[in-house]
Amino acid sequence: MKSLLLLPLLLLGVNAGPSYTECYSGPNLGGYYVYFDNYAPDLYANGIDNDIESVYQTGMWIYYENYDYNVAAAGLVYFVHGIDITVNFPGAYSNVMSSLRFAGSFTALNADTIAFYEGTSFTGVEYYTEYDAANLGQMAGRASSIIVTGSSPWTIYTGEGYTGYYWCVYSTDHDTGSNGAVLDLGIFPSIVDAGVPDNSIQSVRKGCWGKRVAKAPELKVDGRQKNGAWGRLE
Repeated sequence: MKSLLLLPLLLLGVNAGPSYTECYSGPNLGGYYVYFDNYAPDLYANGIDNDIESVYQTGMWIYYENYDYNVAAAGLVYFVHGIDITVNFPGAYSNVMSSLRFAGSFTALNADTIAFYEGTSFTGVEYYTEYDAANLGQMAGRASSIIVTGSSPWTIYTGEGYTGYYWCVYSTDHDTGSNGAVLDLGIFPSIVDAGVPDNSIQSVRKGCWGKRVAKAPELKVDGRQKNGAWGRLE
């Protein structure tokens, strides 16, 4: 299971799970490739820095122009989610990525999880949980983006201990693989766009505990099919 607070250089040596990505140096899965089933904050160490042109993957993966998930500097971000999906990166996003990570569980593809990110477009430090959290620790009052996986909604609060203003957040994307596997996602690149004040979230619990809903925006994508979608996050 992931650590609750994920600093940019953590998550080394965790057991492999259902999400993976094969990153190729050429288009259409050409050239050489490097396989990942874990976070990679520095692709130079993996021999594929600034060299990804296409991917074959399962899960929700996020690719960053800079090391450590763009924590120190703004940069391009590309996302791909799906099941056994092949994607070519567009020109400006090809041969520029220097770090990558996935959203969701290490143990089950469509487990009920929620992750908070310090920056918009899922950049910077991450706080991940599969359980109620009466406070978000070092991430309290710092979250600017969210990813939900699984079929369960979550309720986010502006106060500790499930107090203050609240919003329910749901998965709205549904990917189906040819093998019958499914992946449900709620993708919030900016919580402000969903009507939630930036840097306001202090606690979270599983389930929807009221009537107020923050709906995930409809993302502009470069492509979409039954088993997934992909696009750029400006």
